[in-house]
Amino acid sequence: MQTNNRDEMKESFFNIEYKEGIYISSLSHKDDPYKMNWVEGTQLWGTIRAPKGIDTEVTRSFTNNNTLREVYTFTNNTEFDIFSKLGDISIYTIFNDDYESADICITNKCHAHIWCGGTVSYIQAVY
Repeated sequence: MQTNNRDEMKESFFNIEYKEGIYISSLSHKDDPYKMNWVEGTQLWGTIRAPKGIDTEVTRSFTNNNTLREVYTFTNNTEFDIFSKLGDISIYTIFNDDYESADICITNKCHAHIWCGGTVSYIQAVY
């Protein structure tokens, strides 16, 4: 089960639209004249895949620096250890980061740098 505290998120510089109450379908900056959607891809932002027996929770908030912070928590609710292999667990945070042409990219695409390591990951996305 996935949960979300979107109703508790403070006012920010961003417009966020949700699908099914939890998945982010649109993320745009309120002052962007082009209304670029930072979210674009084949999956919904926030889709989680995990082995049976593992419950998931998503907590979203904005930091004091007005950046989106998401925490994904995985809980084993069985009486035994669950072992996973590469590809068994996925978190989809899709970015509108592809190259079509310079004219499109300058106003309608972002550039994302992703770092994953240990127990923490971060993404720096700019336009």
